[in-house]
Amino acid sequence: MTDRVARYMGGGRVEIVAEPQVDLPPGGLIVRTEASGLCSGELMAWYMDKKVPHVLGHEVAGIVERSDDDRFPVGSRVFPHHHAPCLKCDECARGAYVHCPQWRSTKLRPGGMADRFAVPAENLNDTLRVDDLRPIDAALIEPLACVVKAFRQGGVAWTPTSKGMSGRPRPDFGINGISGETVKRQGAYLPHWTQDGGAYHVVFRLADSIPKSLAEEWHVEREAFDRGQALSPAEKARYRYLHTERVQRALLESHGACALRSPEAAFKVVELLRNRDGIDYDLVAYAVMPNHVHVLVKPRKERNLADMVQAWKSVSARRINALVGKQGELWQSEYYDHLIRDESDLHRVIDYIKSNPGRSAGLDDVPVYVVDSGVGPSEPRAGAPGDTLGRGAQATSVAVIGLGFMGLLHMFLAPGARGYDLNPLRREWAANQGLDAVHPDEAMPAETVFVCPGSQGAFDLAMKMVKPQGTIVMFAPLPPGEDLRVPQEAYFKDITIASAYSCGPDDTAIAAELLRAGIVRAEQVVERFVELEELPSSYVDMRDGKILKAMVVWPES
Repeated sequence: MTDRVARYMGGGRVEIVAEPQVDLPPGGLIVRTEASGLCSGELMAWYMDKKVPHVLGHEVAGIVERSDDDRFPVGSRVFPHHHAPCLKCDECARGAYVHCPQWRSTKLRPGGMADRFAVPAENLNDTLRVDDLRPIDAALIEPLACVVKAFRQGGVAWTPTSKGMSGRPRPDFGINGISGETVKRQGAYLPHWTQDGGAYHVVFRLADSIPKSLAEEWHVEREAFDRGQALSPAEKARYRYLHTERVQRALLESHGACALRSPEAAFKVVELLRNRDGIDYDLVAYAVMPNHVHVLVKPRKERNLADMVQAWKSVSARRINALVGKQGELWQSEYYDHLIRDESDLHRVIDYIKSNPGRSAGLDDVPVYVVDSGVGPSEPRAGAPGDTLGRGAQATSVAVIGLGFMGLLHMFLAPGARGYDLNPLRREWAANQGLDAVHPDEAMPAETVFVCPGSQGAFDLAMKMVKPQGTIVMFAPLPPGEDLRVPQEAYFKDITIASAYSCGPDDTAIAAELLRAGIVRAEQVVERFVELEELPSSYVDMRDGKILKAMVVWPES
C-alpha cells in the first residue's frame, strides 16, 4: 500500500508522490495526518536545496492508527515534535535540549506532509496528547513553542488570558468517597496511602527548608511517640495531624536559602510539572513556594505516584543545580502525600494551595495554577515564573520586526506589542486581528525587539529602535556566508543580543497550554487551508509573499 507525500525536489519545486507506507517503529507510533503547516524555514532555498529530496512538514497533528506505547492509544490525537532530546544527558539537565546529541538525529518518517508518518520511540520524549485541541490548532504547537523559547531568551512575559494557563476543564475525578483497595506503603519516614484512580496532594521540600535543630527535635519526639502504647487510635491520628500542621507552619516561615524564590529556578519546576500533564497524570493545582512545592495531581492508569515525584525531584535538581552552579542534594529525600477522600476534601486542598502564597513569610509572587470547571478560577499572578519566561524583569515595551506567520505569533503572545513590516498586505492582516502594525518608518523605541527576518537590514532597524540596556532577539539566521555585523554602539548602549533556535519539550508543553487558553487560533495566522494536492502552488505563493501561511488539512476518514 502507498501514501502520498510532499517532497521538495530543489529549486523551489514541490511534488506530490506515492510511496510505500511506513512501518511501525519499535516503541513508536503510526499517525494518520490531520493537519500540517508549511514552515517558513522550508521556503529558504539555501537551507532546503542541500536536503533534496526532502519530505516537507513538521508542524503537524494527527490520529494514532497503530501504537507500541500505552501512553498514546489508538484513536488519540497527538502532536509529535520532529526532534526530541534524550532527557538524560548534561545538555538536557540544564534545559539546552536542542544541543542534545539525540535531538538532531531524531525525525518523523518520512515527514509530516504525508498521509501517514511514523513517530520513533525517541520522539515520544516530546510528543503530547492533544485530544482537546482542533487539529489545525494542535499543528501550531511547534511554531508557537519556538516563540515561547524566544520570549524566554528575551526575558519577556506573556499576558495570560482570563482562563489562566489552561482552558481545559478540570478532570472528572468522580470522587464520592474512597472505594476499592487502599494500600499502605511505608516510606523512609512517612507512610503513603495509595489507591488506583486516586488523586493526591503532594508536598516536597528543599533539603534546607527545616532547620536541622528543629528536624532533630521532631525526630526524637516522633520516635518517642511511635514507642508509646497509651494513646488511642483517635489520639494518634490527632497527633499526626498536628505534626503535619506544624511542618506546614515551619515551611511558611521560609527557612533556608529558599532557592525557589528565584523565578528562573521556580520555573524549572513549573516546566517539569506541565511537561507530562495530560499524558502521565492530570494536574489540578500547584504552587511553587520559596522552599517547597504543593501539587494536586491524579496519576493516569498504571502511573506510579512515587516514580512521578522522584522524576520531578531528580530532573529539577539537575537543572536548578546547573542554573546556580552548585552540586549536591537539593530536595529532602522524603515527601508528604495525602489521598483525596471525597469532593469536599478536593475543594479544601484546592483552596489551601490557592491561599498558600499569601501566608508565606516575605513572599511577593509565586506561580499558582488551577485547572478549573466550577472549583473557582485561579490565574497565574502577574510577574510570577508561571507567566514570565526569562532571565530578569519583564520588558515594558516590545517590538516585533516582520509580520509574517511567526511575527504574528510573537504579537499574539505579547499584547500591546507593536509590529513592523514593509508589506502592506501583512500590516493589513495584522490590523484585522486587532494588532498594532505599522511601517518601519514609524519605528518607536522599545526595550525588547524580536527580529523575525534573517537579514542585516532587519537587525539594523532593531539597533535603531532598542533602548539602552535593552535586548534584541534574533529569531532567524542570516544566509550562509553572511555574518551579522554588530556596531560598536551595541557595547556602549549595553545591548543584549540573544538568539532563539527551535524549541524543546518544556516549550511545546507551554505552547499547548497557551493554545488551550485560546491565546491564538489557526484562522488568525493561516491564510490558506488546502488539500495536499494543492500544496505545490501554495508553496510558491507563500515563498513569493502572496499569502501569509498555508496549512494542509486532510479530510476526516
